[in-house]
Formats: sequence, structure tokens, C-alpha cells
Amino acid sequence: MLTFDTTKFGALEFVSLAYITQRLSQLHADYRDIMCTGFNTSSGYVYIALECGITIASCFGQPPRYIVNDYDTDEELIFPSFGAAAHHLKMHA
Repeated sequence: MLTFDTTKFGALEFVSLAYITQRLSQLHADYRDIMCTGFNTSSGYVYIALECGITIASCFGQPPRYIVNDYDTDEELIFPSFGAAAHHLKMHA
């Protein structure tokens, strides 16, 4: 079940939420296990972090981005598609 605290959402955050939930629904069932959901008030990202290591995120009503955290460098890598993010994880496993 998806839960979001929408008390701090404006109109664009609801657009972002629609984008990321739509993208989640398009993923194969093997990739839909959710670790956590949230809204980062500093970056503006509404996000769904998946157990597979990819976060689907959108800010200010923009199309989703796919984020992978590199824990060795403490860097966030941003990809334009889920496939690109998954490929990166596979190549760096």
C-alpha cells in the first residue's frame, strides 16, 4: 500500500505523485516492492524508493527521474529511464 503525507503538498506535488505512481504501475511485478515513500521538502522530490535500489522521483510536476545511490561515493546518480537505472545497477553489482 502506498502512503504519502500530503499535508505539505501543493498542486505540483500532486502532479509529481501522479507521475511516479503511474510509472510504478507500469513496472514488472518483480520490481514493485516498495521500501519507502516520501516528500523531500529540501529538493521538492516526491518519491518511491524500491527494494531493487532504484527510486522513482519527480519534483515540481516534472516527468519522473530514476535515482540510484552509489554508497561508495555517496553520490546520487540520475537516469532518464528505469531501464537505464537497472542496467547501471546490474553493471555495478
